[in-house]
Amino acid sequence: MDGERLRGLKPGITWPQARAAFAVEVELLSSKQEGDSSNLRPSITSLQIGLAAPVKNASLMFMGAVVLVLLIACTNVTNLSIARTSARQGRQCAGICELCENLRSGKVTV
Repeated sequence: MDGERLRGLKPGITWPQARAAFAVEVELLSSKQEGDSSNLRPSITSLQIGLAAPVKNASLMFMGAVVLVLLIACTNVTNLSIARTSARQGRQCAGICELCENLRSGKVTV
């Protein structure tokens, strides 16, 4: 990986402890070197962050698109359900009106 080294932490060492020890080593080495190397500072990060960082934005965009599609699908199902209930209610009202007309005209007796 372009001269980078991948190593795991020793058992029992936490990330803050590793970062502190690494910072001390970097200071010792930079004080021994000649020249201006202030912009070349090594860093220590977890492997998970190192591997996931390049695709993090793409993953978030994909997740947002999936949520948007699910939101649209739920809205469509809700609208279809409301339309079906409304149509059923309209048919019931029409049936009741027809029954009332038949009762008034005497076609149907109770």
